[in-house]
Amino acid sequence: MSVRNVLSLVLVMALGACGGSSEKDGSELAVKAVELPGVQNLHEAEGFLLASQPDKAAFEAAKEKYGVKTVINLRMPDETPKMKEPELVKGLGLDYVALPFKGPDTLKDEIFDSARRVLKDSSKRPILMHCKSGNRVGAIWYAYRVLDEGVDPAVAMKEAKAVGLRKPGHIKKAEEYVKKHMEK
Repeated sequence: MSVRNVLSLVLVMALGACGGSSEKDGSELAVKAVELPGVQNLHEAEGFLLASQPDKAAFEAAKEKYGVKTVINLRMPDETPKMKEPELVKGLGLDYVALPFKGPDTLKDEIFDSARRVLKDSSKRPILMHCKSGNRVGAIWYAYRVLDEGVDPAVAMKEAKAVGLRKPGHIKKAEEYVKKHMEK
């Protein structure tokens, strides 16, 4: 084989190895930061908005701009007593799902299970899932991405942290849940 043929072969192999690798290994994050008035931390993924607490205008804009059909609220009722979120969301014609938890001690398997059921239901999408800052949303998102979409755990954790997952207790709970369910 001539040097020219060897170099051509090496070039073809190198281009093949580089082209599209992020799609194959899932290293490209599926979430991207977007802006919507009335919500400080907002990320979009296909069929999902992952957010900190939206205000009334943000719920309205999410329905209008993104076609949101379902809202999943991960906050405890006493965290937003003045908002009356269930009435507000239902008044906009959206489905409302309350799966409240706060600290890692209240993040039970049942919360993960229920959230994953809703997130997997394509008839509920687009879905807006929120908490106060994005930390709780990130924990649920991590489990969903790994267990239901087959995303590599390291990539899913990058997404979860981009969304707002930062507290060690929530990270540990999410990782333990995923590990337990991957072994099944």
